[in-house]
Amino acid sequence: MAGSYIALLAVQKIGMSPLELSAFLTMPAITGIAGTTTFGHIQHRKPVVWPLLLSLFAKVVGLGACASITQTWLLILGAGVFFALSAASFALSCAVAKA
Repeated sequence: MAGSYIALLAVQKIGMSPLELSAFLTMPAITGIAGTTTFGHIQHRKPVVWPLLLSLFAKVVGLGACASITQTWLLILGAGVFFALSAASFALSCAVAKA
């Protein structure tokens, strides 16, 4: 639910331009694919719980960082890093439940 208000936060509170908003919304999607793939390879080799815990922790820290960071490029970088790690939380929770 919080993801749908991220663009509104970026435009109203930070004052991002359309190009900056596009980068802010695209960066987590691109890095999320890489993060999910990496965690999937780790989980496929040996089922462990720590990638799921890291992913859930990154989601909490990432949303908190988005609420407090006011510099545009730092927000884009933080969203790319934290949301890349947190993108795999649903897939990892299914994998851990299955294992």
